[in-house]
Amino acid sequence: MAKFGELISVDKPVLIKFCANSNDTENQITTLTNVAATLRENAKVIKINVAENKALVDALEVQNIPTFMICKKGEIKWRQAGFKDDKTLIGLVLNYV
Repeated sequence: MAKFGELISVDKPVLIKFCANSNDTENQITTLTNVAATLRENAKVIKINVAENKALVDALEVQNIPTFMICKKGEIKWRQAGFKDDKTLIGLVLNYV
């Protein structure tokens, strides 16, 4: 969990997707790739597998897959469950740049 704290403690926004790799469709993978490519150095984009990070998932009370979060300077700024398209995610992250 300390590693997670380090990841989200940066000055730029961090978009996190909590997911189960077996549930990711090609469209969902492409969406996250497009977000990362568009935002480049303005934000970090991280994908966290819930099965491999049970303690973190429990601590953050992630109930639904996928769940997206935007963090900045160690704080969760936005959080929502359910699929989001790349344009929506990019717009949300840009609010915190």
